[in-house]
Amino acid sequence: MKPTVQNADAIELLAGDHERLNGLFDQFEESADDRESKLELFEAIRAELQLHTILEERIFYPALNALKSPRAQEGVKLSLRDHEQIDEMLSEIDSLAPEHPDFDNMMLELMDSVRSHIKLEQDEIFDIARAELGAERLAELGAQLERLKESEKRNIGLVDRDDE
Repeated sequence: MKPTVQNADAIELLAGDHERLNGLFDQFEESADDRESKLELFEAIRAELQLHTILEERIFYPALNALKSPRAQEGVKLSLRDHEQIDEMLSEIDSLAPEHPDFDNMMLELMDSVRSHIKLEQDEIFDIARAELGAERLAELGAQLERLKESEKRNIGLVDRDDE
């Protein structure tokens, strides 16, 4: 059962973003030579990544850094480095037409990088957050993330795929 907005904590909300991204990656990999679909999927992936990055960098990572825990701070540092690399890749891909010979390879590299980042978060950072932030603080952060997510969706022009 998926958590509702009212009871989803920060980890559940961010993990839901990970699931959506993995679903978009699967669709991209299955799109074969359909260039129009690949472009639409790239745009959807970019928007989801932009939104996810905003949520993590404005709310989740600062909460982890506030713990003054070396493990948490190192995890945040690695994650921010991943975000920079992913942003650079998105810019490079954005400059290419889907027909460009490098488009598919760069998308595969992007998806691999994002999947590695997701693994880091789910295997390490979320465990740190559970242990050191606790359920009540994670619930508070979940509510903050949800509010920011709704306002940023409009700014990014992201359509909620669950509502389509």
